[in-house]
Amino acid sequence: LYVSAQGTLPTKMLKGAPLPIIPFKEYASLLQKAINRYGGSVLLAGRAGMGQREAASLVANMHQIPVFSPKLTSTYGTKQFRNDLKTVIQNAAISGEQVVFIVEDYHLLHEKFLQSIDSVLSSGDLPGIFTAQEFESCLAGLRDQASQDAFRGDLHSYFTRKVKANLHVVLILNIDSADFAVKCSSNPSLYKECAVIWEETWDKSVLTQVAELILLHHNEKPSADTLAAFGQMYQLCPTAIAPPAKFISFVENYNQILKKKRTAVESRSNRLKVGIGKLAEAHESISKMQKKAAKKSKLLAEKQTDADMALKAISKSMTNANDQRADIEKLKMATAKENEKIEKQKSLIEEQLREVEPLLREAREAVGSIKPESLSEIRSLRAPPEAIRDILQAVLLFMGIFDTSWEAMRK
Repeated sequence: LYVSAQGTLPTKMLKGAPLPIIPFKEYASLLQKAINRYGGSVLLAGRAGMGQREAASLVANMHQIPVFSPKLTSTYGTKQFRNDLKTVIQNAAISGEQVVFIVEDYHLLHEKFLQSIDSVLSSGDLPGIFTAQEFESCLAGLRDQASQDAFRGDLHSYFTRKVKANLHVVLILNIDSADFAVKCSSNPSLYKECAVIWEETWDKSVLTQVAELILLHHNEKPSADTLAAFGQMYQLCPTAIAPPAKFISFVENYNQILKKKRTAVESRSNRLKVGIGKLAEAHESISKMQKKAAKKSKLLAEKQTDADMALKAISKSMTNANDQRADIEKLKMATAKENEKIEKQKSLIEEQLREVEPLLREAREAVGSIKPESLSEIRSLRAPPEAIRDILQAVLLFMGIFDTSWEAMRK
């Protein structure tokens, strides 16, 4: 039935508006039969939230009958309500159109509203709703139609007949209202001229269907157990305090809580997934770092071995250097002692040279005074005198020549 409603209800009722609830097929079928009969007006007596208005709109649209309903404002009053009645009466009588006029409990701001409806239901007219000039204009437009229909009565009777035939009043009253009984007893046409459809509550199967309809409307796919639980919980409540409207609110609240919880769980799940992803990335990074560390550790061990060997070599070199340093120190000390001895010898030699220097000078002078002829004479000797030989031998030895033969001396 809801699929049918989607195909027939106006778009504005299905988009951007609360979900229309069509309680069950039999209910709509009863309403359809009531509207289709001559002067088919209906009193829908029930409880809030049972979808009476949606059912009436569905039936009207299935038969392509325009639906009219009061639009309340802060200034809406008796005058505005009578104007609304005037409009639907004109459409029904003069235009000859089928019109469904839906009036709900909350539309009845004043007692006069319901009294006006009672008058229209009983007589097809509302005294004083038209001025004399307006009414004459309306009747003038009906003369040709009355002639075509071979109507034998007066035009006023034809007018009221057209109203009763074409105007379908759908009056929706809440049986939980304190003044429900008063409204019905004060306006007898409500049950004399209207087909009364009385429905106080939904049975378990309808509760399941309604719950499923609401949740499907919110893109939820509930299980059979969940749907059954809705009906069971609702039926545990006292009927007096649990109208169908509260059942609808119950299901809507369940849907809102479900979405909030699902969003929270999904958010937490996403955070956990991100966290797990980060942990996986960290594990992978640690694994890579461990592999690199293992390679570095191996390389470090090799470098450590090289460093240890180098350190040993350095230590050995330092030990050798220390030994060499000690040897050098000893050598320095020995050299210093030797230098000291040399200095002493040098001083002694210099002192001796100073003593010998006068003798050398005298010898140099003496040698300088020797004449070449004397030297030639000495060379010509076969054997030099002993004194000359001793002198020349000493000179050769002093010059570092150890050959002291006469031939060496002569040269």
